[in-house]
Amino acid sequence: MSDSHSSLPSVGISGFTTYFPRQRIDLKDWSDWSGAHWDKIQAVVGSSFRVADPLEDVYSMSAEAVFRLLKQLDISPSAVGMVILATESSLDNAVGASTLKGLVDRKLKQEGLPPLDNNCETYELKQACLAGVYGLKQALRWAMLAPTDRFAIVVSADIAEYELGSSGEPTQGAGAVAMLVGQQPTLLEIDPRFSGSASVDRETDFRKPLSHQSEGRKHGTRRSDFPVFDGPYSTKCYLETVCNAFAHLVASTPPDGVGLDSPLDCERLFFHRPYRQLPERAASTLVAQALEGSMGEHERGRWLDTLDHPTPVQPKDRYELGKKIHKSKLYQDHLAPRLELGKELTSHFGNLYTASLPAWIAAAFAEAETKGGSLAGERWLLIGYGSGDAAEALVATVVPGWEKAAAAININAAMADSVALSHDDYIAIHRDGESNTSSKLSIKRTERRDSEGKLSTIPAYDIR
Repeated sequence: MSDSHSSLPSVGISGFTTYFPRQRIDLKDWSDWSGAHWDKIQAVVGSSFRVADPLEDVYSMSAEAVFRLLKQLDISPSAVGMVILATESSLDNAVGASTLKGLVDRKLKQEGLPPLDNNCETYELKQACLAGVYGLKQALRWAMLAPTDRFAIVVSADIAEYELGSSGEPTQGAGAVAMLVGQQPTLLEIDPRFSGSASVDRETDFRKPLSHQSEGRKHGTRRSDFPVFDGPYSTKCYLETVCNAFAHLVASTPPDGVGLDSPLDCERLFFHRPYRQLPERAASTLVAQALEGSMGEHERGRWLDTLDHPTPVQPKDRYELGKKIHKSKLYQDHLAPRLELGKELTSHFGNLYTASLPAWIAAAFAEAETKGGSLAGERWLLIGYGSGDAAEALVATVVPGWEKAAAAININAAMADSVALSHDDYIAIHRDGESNTSSKLSIKRTERRDSEGKLSTIPAYDIR
């Protein structure tokens, strides 16, 4: 994607690794407990979600993902020049990524390996669920100017939890995804100069006030972090801002001169995925936006003729038209195949906030490598979103020979050995902070006492 008039190298992603908590909630079981309709939950939300142990947090989960990235891809810690932690579940208002770096260094030392470079840029990013994409763009820009033998690691990690009985409860989740970013990528080439952005303040959308709910929870466990949100309004904000970011991308001039007019110009579509159905609605709404925009009358009419719906809808009614497209033959024939790769795996992730989009991309590569798919040269549309409210759109090209790097993702192993929670165990963990200590983490949080025997308020960790 780099052009002949520029000396800037090609940059992109060369690896993914993941960490998922061992404990899971099967949404069929949850539907039985709550009285929800399982068929609807499965179609709209997904199949299951992971529950973080009360002794887990974003730092320990991120450290697991980063350590796996270094080990599975055989990356020398001294070659890492940047570490970005993207999260909206931070536990400290001053530091975050330095805690992550310290955990990784201690694990590396235990394995007889050198630590990450002391000259490594290390910082945390927060912008709701969009922080992971912002971190990726930062790393791509850095990689364009970095020495060829230096890498950036962007790790997105979150714990999405909602109050018991709230409409968001089935859309919970937890996990971490680490991405290796650098020159001459082996999975996806991404030119950050060709991107679309949108942002606006949504005063009554999703927020997470600092007044954490910790009453009644077991001492020493992670605090609850429930958001304040309006589900239907948040969906409207998501669709509107994703459309604005894509419109900005379409209006941009790509370095290679190959632009986009609609999402149908890309072979695969990936979106921030708080629940199963929202990316489907987003893709349909983007097509509706294209139909009301630059398409000629003949082309617009040809696409509208594929809508198998008795009620005529005018192209100017973008969001209603998007709903009709979602239920149409146009969607089944032209959009559903573009959203299919990795879809089944993602239905078991739950909402990962900042990690939702990279987890889907990782799942797509893992599935294609297992099934022997042919992806080289495909253009992928990547759209991230963060409540509150902002979106970013990027175009990525699959690199020839992607299979080797995809085989190292090993996402099925990261999801293996899970344990389905009973209703009583779920309530005890979620409400009370009871821990069954069944985490797969080798990096665990412990309590630390000062010289007077008082419990420290600073998170402390042991490598097990």
